Amino acid sequence: MSDRDVKWFSLPCIHATRLISESLERPLSRKERVSLALHMALCKWCRRFRRQTLMIRGWVRTFASPDAALTGSTLPVEARRRIEQALRNAPDSDPGGINRG
Repeated sequence: MSDRDVKWFSLPCIHATRLISESLERPLSRKERVSLALHMALCKWCRRFRRQTLMIRGWVRTFASPDAALTGSTLPVEARRRIEQALRNAPDSDPGGINRG
């Protein structure tokens, strides 16, 4: 195995995370897929990054979908009420004095 082959197999984490992110937007080339798969087989941190990225992507799709906005499922009514109440009661809720009489 040549030095060039070793460099191809030794993908740094910074490049692996970039490929993980890019794989959500575009198909990776065969070389990128193989290189990333080899890296992921050895790196638990990049496997964790991928899991977390996919989880966040799922959340964004769920809460940013037009159906979620129409059904109000983005935030339960009770949670919305508690947040509004906490903001009204917070001492710094009107830092510029806009709502003061």
